[in-house]
Amino acid sequence: MKKFFKENIGFVLAFIFNLLMIGFLFTNQFNIVTKVGDDKYYQATNIIDLLNGKYAPSWIGVMYIIYVALALILLLIAFLLKNNKKIKDGLLGAVLICDCLIFGFAFGNKELFANFAAGKIENFKECQISYGGGTMMLLASLQLFAAVSCSEFKKENTKTICEDAILIASAFVLNLIKFFAMPSGGSVNLQMLPLFIIALRRGPLHSFVCSGLVYGLLTCLTDGWAFASFPFDYVIAFGSVALLGFFRKLIMYRDINNGKSIFLGELFIIIGVTLATTLRFVASTLSGILIWNASLVTSTTYNGPYIFVSGALALAVLMVIYPTLITIQKRFPTEEKISQ
Repeated sequence: MKKFFKENIGFVLAFIFNLLMIGFLFTNQFNIVTKVGDDKYYQATNIIDLLNGKYAPSWIGVMYIIYVALALILLLIAFLLKNNKKIKDGLLGAVLICDCLIFGFAFGNKELFANFAAGKIENFKECQISYGGGTMMLLASLQLFAAVSCSEFKKENTKTICEDAILIASAFVLNLIKFFAMPSGGSVNLQMLPLFIIALRRGPLHSFVCSGLVYGLLTCLTDGWAFASFPFDYVIAFGSVALLGFFRKLIMYRDINNGKSIFLGELFIIIGVTLATTLRFVASTLSGILIWNASLVTSTTYNGPYIFVSGALALAVLMVIYPTLITIQKRFPTEEKISQ
């Protein structure tokens, strides 16, 4: 038994944190604050209040439960299939996504609830995170680190981490250089370009962690918009670059002196970037509908122009520097061995 716990301590801790999250779902998630004259009144709410649909749509609570339950199921399957490293890491990557969504919902629920409840609760003033919601955020973060400790992600060396940090920082800077800014969030820029390079260098799972989770969280915290939009506008939208990573073998291992080979590589770049940009558009459109209460037409026409123009700009630059990326890949190959 002692040997089992020693060998599987990461999984054991991740399971414990998940079970604690299930328990804390039923504690006070946040407080509704109402004001009558100079007096403030606090009403504690938990998962039952989120499910009853009295003040806000019940799907807010349902999605909260789904993320916690899905993380537990994926973690269990990953443990059972831990001898298959690729499947295990893929499942643990999905657990990381769930943890980020749990974190986002623990923080964003108050904004969602406040948005819907403001018109239904008399003298409504604000919502505040309570001890249950704060603990959910902490447990989701702890489970995330425990899941990483079970995976091959922990074997990334210093060179890989530094390269990722430079590219993520470059995306962050490029996000500040806006060719055109939309009035309610979103802009035409080249922030996706470094994220696409991560996908080509490291593959889909690694790029999703760097782009959807790390970069997505950083930009969400600094953009100044509601954290409730984190799942769609950040995790999925920026994590969409992982789709290009699926074409990595077909793109990065080409003969730069062979025109036909380069043409095929560029073709796969076009396909991958188009799919990624389309997924980003779908995610942001859903965010507009579900989070911001916009109609399908309004959300589509708002998000479409800047997302597809940004995708086209990133694609154009990526195709120009494509031969250079192949040269870099040959001179500074990634650690894993890939058959050519």
